[in-house]
Amino acid sequence: MIIPKIYSYRRSGTHLLMASIFHNFELPNNISKKMSLDNKSWNGKEVNGEEIEVPWSDLFGTHDVGSSYMGRGIYIYRHPMDTFYSHWVFSGKYPALHVWLEEKNIRHWKDQIAQALSYPLLKVRYEDLIDNFQDTMKNIQEYTGLNPKQTSFVPVSKDVGWDANKSGGHEHRSKFDQKSLDLVRKVLGEEIYGYKISID
Repeated sequence: MIIPKIYSYRRSGTHLLMASIFHNFELPNNISKKMSLDNKSWNGKEVNGEEIEVPWSDLFGTHDVGSSYMGRGIYIYRHPMDTFYSHWVFSGKYPALHVWLEEKNIRHWKDQIAQALSYPLLKVRYEDLIDNFQDTMKNIQEYTGLNPKQTSFVPVSKDVGWDANKSGGHEHRSKFDQKSLDLVRKVLGEEIYGYKISID
């Protein structure tokens, strides 16, 4: 049995995956930690910087896959445009999206995902966690050997984590203006890692 560490690029469904594992598999006790972030909400509720208990905290590995040896674990990633938009909202929606993006930030996502995909980790797409939940959780069970808590897996609320769903949904490609779309395509092309770079 493996107690998995969860790795990700920021705003890619990290807490959603950790919560899904926490609520569906038998795990050791005391993997929670108290945390606080100023001017952020937790699980859809404003917490105003107060300490809150993150039940699955010790499942988290890192957002920087090159910072340390990871060993076995799970990496979750998401459509880059949805990731960028969610990150922009999390950062305060300033400056304008096409200014905030910057080529270096887009390239950083590209390089981080490429590096992560080269590691011997179980790869989980955010979209599969949402739309193909049962099979995704079965893959996690087979990879980790964790024991399920019930006979079928139960999805958790998508509004889980820091500032969950403050960006107004989970698909944001249609919210990109032409300048922002052109900038992303300039760096990533029209398709990357199985994702089409478009507003459709």
